[in-house]
Amino acid sequence: MADPASSALAPPQLFSGPPGNGGEVPLNAAEQARVEAMEDADRRTTYAWARQLWRLGARHFTRTHGLTCPDFDQLPAHGAITPADAGFRSSLCHTDRLVLAAFSQGPIGVDAERVNRTPPWQALARRWFTGPETDWLQAQTQPEDAFLTLWTLKEAWIKATARGIAGNLQALAFDPENGQLLLDRPDPAWRVATTTVQGHRVCVVWQGSAMPEWRHDGVICDADWHLHRVGSA
Repeated sequence: MADPASSALAPPQLFSGPPGNGGEVPLNAAEQARVEAMEDADRRTTYAWARQLWRLGARHFTRTHGLTCPDFDQLPAHGAITPADAGFRSSLCHTDRLVLAAFSQGPIGVDAERVNRTPPWQALARRWFTGPETDWLQAQTQPEDAFLTLWTLKEAWIKATARGIAGNLQALAFDPENGQLLLDRPDPAWRVATTTVQGHRVCVVWQGSAMPEWRHDGVICDADWHLHRVGSA
């Protein structure tokens, strides 16, 4: 049973769109300087749109929940974008075709991968996954798809718990025998859900009982969420 306090948390809000469709939302001086220092045009576009999308999401989330919106002129150009004293948490991810920002009053992490991506899953699984996970992937009829799902689950978890990817991909492990995710920071309030939208496999990890609300290009998006069973590592 979820903690009553976490059950009262408002639904997480997700905002997404294609890179380069951010409108006229200005970056601050530090962010602009970082953009100008980037040599790759695609990287500049993605960075600028991610920051602009975050602003749009932060405005909507804080307005919806009666919170103070951060001063965008003071946002850092590197590292965690959410100010430490903000009344919410956020997470950002992007591919070459989608930028996604997630907001919640509690911890939250989000990750996305294109469904048609074909990573070297065998080598990556041997290096970063547990033995049972790798064996399970080998037995799947579509191992690439299963790998992408598991990868997004792991990345979203370490983002929700404010950790880097190095050395932490086994902080969330899939237990094939019992069909559940094992978390290294157990709490009955954690929720883990995946869906496939806009040609992407998406995972969100958060605390609370309400399912995420999603807006793509400003329009409410229907997401067929699959809620995963979780347990303790």
